[in-house]
Amino acid sequence: MHIDEDDLKFKKKTSQASRYGVMGLCLGKKLKDELDQYCEDRGIIKSKLIKALLRQYLNDKKNPFLKDE
Repeated sequence: MHIDEDDLKFKKKTSQASRYGVMGLCLGKKLKDELDQYCEDRGIIKSKLIKALLRQYLNDKKNPFLKDE
């Protein structure tokens, strides 16, 4: 009988923050309340809005001459 002892050892876990770029934001009460209300009114997910805004900002900074109008 052969048991592979490597499968029985603890494996180092990679945190979700390291794997997926999870980060915390300190928005302050006024901005957080405004974001909450905006997303609630439109039925959108806050994290997806923030991700879309960040993606658009980075795209604009990479190609400042190709902005959407």
